[in-house]
Amino acid sequence: YEKLKNDYNNLQKENQNLNEQIKTLKNELLSVSNTNQKEIFEMKEKMQKYKDELKKTESKIPPANVNNSSVTGNITGEDYVGGIAGRIQHNVTINNLYANVDLIGHGNVGGLIGMSDTNVRLNNSHSSGSIPATGDYVGGLIGDSHGSYITSCYSDVDIITSGSYAGGIAGRTLE
Repeated sequence: YEKLKNDYNNLQKENQNLNEQIKTLKNELLSVSNTNQKEIFEMKEKMQKYKDELKKTESKIPPANVNNSSVTGNITGEDYVGGIAGRIQHNVTINNLYANVDLIGHGNVGGLIGMSDTNVRLNNSHSSGSIPATGDYVGGLIGDSHGSYITSCYSDVDIITSGSYAGGIAGRTLE
């Protein structure tokens, strides 16, 4: 009986020691987690500050215009592939543009523009050709459009993709 009682007491002490170790590890983990959360919060604040600064800088970029142009041919790329541009950003107006192109790409592929950002205006323009792509955001005019304006445009593009978000005008449009 005494041996069983001693064994039981020893197991209880060992169990108590293990519970204390677990408690200590939990406290250490919470401490690390809180530190990481603080660092993450600080990084998010910095990112927002940089985004705000970027917006101020972008608003100072003078507008650009592309008028009365055409493109024909074959274009092959990985991402951001377009008949006139892979990616266009900030205050660009495109008028009376025609692209007759066969494009091969992965994602963000468009008959005219692979990806457009912030205040891109596309007017009286059209595209024709074919786009076999393997990724997302494939469109007859713009593959991935963020804050763009499309007026009096059309596409006659054959699109084949194994990815998501494909459209005759734009693969995806945001804002």
